[in-house]
Parts: sequence; C-alpha cells; structure tokens
Amino acid sequence: MNKMRNYSTLSHVTRWRLASAYLLIGRKDVAEDLIVGISRSVDEYNGSSLTYGSAIRDKAIILEVLTLLEDYDGCKEVMDIITNELSSENYMSTQTTAYSLMAISKFVSFSGSAKSFTFDYNSESNKTESVFHQINLEVLNNNRKIKLKNTSKNLLFASLQIKGVPMYDGKPMNEDNKIKMEIKYFSIDHLPLNPEKIEQGTDFYVEAKITNIGKYDYENIALSQLFPSGWEIRNTRMDLIEEKGGSNITYQDIRDDRVYSYFNVDQNKTIIVKIQLNASYLGKFYLPIVNCEDMYNHSVNAKEGGRWVEVIE
Repeated sequence: MNKMRNYSTLSHVTRWRLASAYLLIGRKDVAEDLIVGISRSVDEYNGSSLTYGSAIRDKAIILEVLTLLEDYDGCKEVMDIITNELSSENYMSTQTTAYSLMAISKFVSFSGSAKSFTFDYNSESNKTESVFHQINLEVLNNNRKIKLKNTSKNLLFASLQIKGVPMYDGKPMNEDNKIKMEIKYFSIDHLPLNPEKIEQGTDFYVEAKITNIGKYDYENIALSQLFPSGWEIRNTRMDLIEEKGGSNITYQDIRDDRVYSYFNVDQNKTIIVKIQLNASYLGKFYLPIVNCEDMYNHSVNAKEGGRWVEVIE
C-alpha cells in the first residue's frame, strides 16, 4: 500500500479506493492526504472491460470513503446521485448495483440515521431493525395494487422487481439498442429460405449478423438462439466439418435445442454466426426470439423474431 500510494499515475478512483484501505487500518491522515484536492465527479465511460466498472460504481466507492471519513455532508451530495440512478430505468450491472447498495447501507448505518424504520404495506404495519426489508409478492393478476406508506422519520427507498416470461401476443419483436442484429435463413446452396414452411429432411442454416452501432467496443456479447422442436441442430464440430463464419467466436455452447455464442465486437464492426439445421419432424412449432446482449450491460441488446414455423411433407 505504501509503495502504491507513491505512484504518480494513480487514477482518481484508485486513490479513493486506496484511501478506504488506509481508513480501515486506522490511518486517517494518510487517507486524507491521498484524496486532498481530488474531484468527486466521475466521467461516463464504457464498463464492459475486465474491470466491469461504471461512473455510478465509482461514485459508490467515493461515498464509502466519505462515510468512513464521517463527512456526512459530502455523502449527501454523492448519495443523491446514486439513489436517483437506482430509482431510474437505466440499466445497472450487478457490480454497480452491489457497490451502490453497499455504500448506501454503510452511510445509513454509520451515520445513525436509520437504526430501524417502520412502514405500512397495504395498510399492514411493519417494523424492521435492519437498514433494508424485503417482501416476496405473489402476482395473482395484472390489476393488483401495492400501497406503501412511510410511517418513520427516515427517507425510504422502495424498489419493485418483477421477473417472468411475457405471454405470446402473435407479434414479432424487433429491437436494436447500440447493436444491430439481422437474422436470415439460407439453403445449403446459400439461397434465401423462408423458415415458415420447410420440407421435412431439408438441411439449411441460419445466419445471425451483429453490427456494433454504438460508441464503444463491446466485449462479452452473448447470442442466444433457441430453435423449434421440429428442427435439429447440426453440430458441425461432431461431424468434423469446419463452420464458416465462426472464427471470431470466443466460445460456443451447442445443446440439443439451443446454441449460445459468445464474442467481442468492435465499434462499426460486424460478427457473423452461422448455425446449420435440419427440418426433422413434421408439425407446427414456435420459433422463439433471438436475443443478443452484453452480459454486463443490458442496455446493449438486440432482439428479433418470434413466430410459428412448420415442417411439411
């Protein structure tokens, strides 16, 4: 730590993080010297690198140090930025969310502003001795109402999280956010093919073309392709056939009914993923949407498809 703090090239967030380490061993003087004159503002940056950071994550690091320094007035300004982001619709990675909640919890605990709090949930009184409380809800219908009332003197933050699979409404989904995805089907002879009706026994392939239309190079992109029950995936690796168009794939997981492909795509560059298939079983089947997204930044995503297909005689 002593050797590290003498480096003149330390970034601002590194100095804040190192200061927290000195505070934990009781060297407040060294911590204050490390961050004297350093700005508390953080510029936006791409967090898809191996650090998986973000501007809000770095703000949470700063909040933690200010809390350990007992600079509660300084904490308020930084915490307002973090809480506004937590309550917004903006995507936050797992690490950003964890750092933010951890820093806010430390501030609330250390400042003594909330040893406990009370609230009413659907007219039922609740009290907790912790800095947070979680309620598991059963969603019975779309019209269920949730009513919360803060009955304590502390400022409370409520967050509603819902997970599920949307009902099929018959409409295909097409979205492109910072990456653009095109899905096309071809015969083995590379002629365009309509996947809605394919003769049984036909070999064909699907081509996914992903183009980076964002402002950064994106890493850790995951392409998820699920296929109808009537189609079989031709695992070309098992057939000892080299698959064209897959040279830029970092890793590919081929299963019975789906293929997961992982890769990086630089700005204004395109990655093409080809998967060979066979129309094996007669019948009508549902072809799920193709989903492509940055595993650590869900604001980078693309979706396409969702339709019925048929294998005919």
